[in-house]
Amino acid sequence: MILNFVQISNHKGETIAKLIEDCLHKWGIEKVFTITVDNATANDVAVSILKRRVNGWEWSVLNGEYMHVRCCAHILNLIVSDGLKELHHSISSIRAAVRYIQLSTARVEKLSVCVAKEKIDFKGKLVLDVPTRWNSTYKMLEVALKCQKAFERYEEEDSKYSQYFLEEEGGKKKFGPPSKIDWANASRFVEFLRSFYQATLKFSATKSITSNCFYLELGEILNLLKKLALTNDSLLLDMVSNMKKKFDKYWGNLDNTNLLLYVAAVLDPRYKLGYITYCLGLFL
Repeated sequence: MILNFVQISNHKGETIAKLIEDCLHKWGIEKVFTITVDNATANDVAVSILKRRVNGWEWSVLNGEYMHVRCCAHILNLIVSDGLKELHHSISSIRAAVRYIQLSTARVEKLSVCVAKEKIDFKGKLVLDVPTRWNSTYKMLEVALKCQKAFERYEEEDSKYSQYFLEEEGGKKKFGPPSKIDWANASRFVEFLRSFYQATLKFSATKSITSNCFYLELGEILNLLKKLALTNDSLLLDMVSNMKKKFDKYWGNLDNTNLLLYVAAVLDPRYKLGYITYCLGLFL
């Protein structure tokens, strides 16, 4: 439930803290258990100030020691984004193909005809990603893969399609059109990123409790990275290495993790203390 949107004059920690404090006074909230924020220095400052304020009201819970909760979805986004810093040319070629289709309504309709001719069960629309948002890249590839045969037929029926990839963009030649190898690589990327995408959805859920699922997802992500670190797949190895470094920065040291997330998992009757013990074993 969204209680309020507040316009902010700057992103300094002091300014953020004052606005949140004003909201708490307006709503008559005195007991503050936790505040969840993105992983930014200004937010660290803001929560530190609020912790002192709430402690001064003598209504803080556990003296505000566990007030600061770092947004798990945001940290996961940083981890995956670090792995995708240097996007593979296969992704670039599929992005260019999707962009070409979306530049014209006539092309969109023509691709739909190709989808029908290839008897592909697809009623949706292509997704063009925002390169800085890895989850949008995942969705772009996932949808485009469903239409692979349609793209291949489209290449045969539109002579301008291949010419488009000969043009330069930003002084560089475009990658593409997508080859069978590019589609195969995209399929591996999608399979690899699916677990992270599903974890992001669980962390970002708005109609269910999320604090209890943190260690379940954390354990699965760590397990996945450890397994893939042993792979001989050069396509994924560098990506996994970068992601593991970022994972260790934020979640490698359990002393930096809010202990209330342990409590949330213990209170879940499906996991209890046994699951926490299992997760801790993954870090040792």
